[in-house]
Amino acid sequence: MSVFKKILGITGSVFKLGITATSHAIVDNTDGVAVTANDGSTPANAVVARPQGSNANTHAATYLDVKERAFDIAFSFAGGSPPSPGANTGLYGMCYTAGGGYAAGCVYLDNGTSLVLVTVFDGYIATPRASFSGTVSMSADDIYVAQSSVAPYTWTKKGGEAHIAGMMDTIEVDFTYSSMGSTVSSTATVPDGCKILGAYLLVTTPFTGGSGPTAAVAIHGTADTALIATADNNLATANQYDVEDLVSIATNNGGPVRVTLGGTATAGAGKVAVQYVTPAT
Repeated sequence: MSVFKKILGITGSVFKLGITATSHAIVDNTDGVAVTANDGSTPANAVVARPQGSNANTHAATYLDVKERAFDIAFSFAGGSPPSPGANTGLYGMCYTAGGGYAAGCVYLDNGTSLVLVTVFDGYIATPRASFSGTVSMSADDIYVAQSSVAPYTWTKKGGEAHIAGMMDTIEVDFTYSSMGSTVSSTATVPDGCKILGAYLLVTTPFTGGSGPTAAVAIHGTADTALIATADNNLATANQYDVEDLVSIATNNGGPVRVTLGGTATAGAGKVAVQYVTPAT
């Protein structure tokens, strides 16, 4: 029989929900209200919905809320070519360039059957296992904080390399004759707002056996920032070719170091080194 009765409360401090050994109780506590096993003392779990609505800031948080406060970004993708659901089951990924219904800067959980959009709040943390670049770029093992509650969330580096502002860093890219007619890019990325101190192209083995081999070096951002032109080097001669210009990387123009190789060759090898610094303030 179901009975509803209008009461103000009980005089005791324990309110039990059921009479079996697996039932639970609500207990008055000096620090608030406790959820316990039916013995009234053994702590038990409370299951609540994720905070929502106009009073969300005063709602109880779930375990998932705590886990998603800091994202371990295990994979990344361009929205136009997302990984298949189930390829990264149980892991979080970030879309770095919008497309196909996926938004740049957004975090997605691969639950095994789909990529589920995760809510990101201002102040949330993300740290990627590997570098990626696009509308949103991140370097491996650095710490980023969302400084906006609207996608792409203004993810801003706060840890890792950000702790050595004012110190020079270097990115190297190796290339060989097998990449002639294409581009070779670094995995690591040059950040927005940095200053390029110099770009250096070293030909270790002359490029021979083809026609007109050339190389150009740039930072591949939303708009490429040229560092070494084809006229600044000669791939057919083993030598080091330096361009020591101070170049500023504008907002959204940070990205990987890209070597564009033209012409043909059947032999040859070299490398590019780009030195940069994020000015200390």
